[in-house]
Amino acid sequence: MSNFNWGKGLFTAITIFIIAVLCVVGYLLSLNFDMVSNDHYQKAVTYQQQINREQHARTMEKPVEIKLVGGKIEIQFPEKMALHQPAGSITLYRPDNSSLDQKLKLSLNEGAQHIDVRNLKRGKWLVKLNWQTENRQYFKEKTIFI
Repeated sequence: MSNFNWGKGLFTAITIFIIAVLCVVGYLLSLNFDMVSNDHYQKAVTYQQQINREQHARTMEKPVEIKLVGGKIEIQFPEKMALHQPAGSITLYRPDNSSLDQKLKLSLNEGAQHIDVRNLKRGKWLVKLNWQTENRQYFKEKTIFI
């Protein structure tokens, strides 16, 4: 006859369960879960302003174009808006590693700005464009794969 009974079976099942839970907890603690941004509470407060900026950009007669052309990100403003010399910033945002993020000043040359991507890590980038002109603020975001 075997010495294995329901008591030993219950003990074995509970032990296996505890080991499995500890393995899952260990794995989850080893994951990198850095915050995407350090000021996420402040960003939540200004969310309505952000919605308004996005709406302004969507309702433009001729929209700002953000595209990857050759080895450069090209940001092209409509001729009418470029004449008013918009001021703002461009954020190159890397969703998986915030230490690679870059913030650049908007500086148009003949209605466009070109950003060299040779020094950027390959993968997914978000180009976030904030600008203002004629007392109105705008925001546009475009996903680029390098």
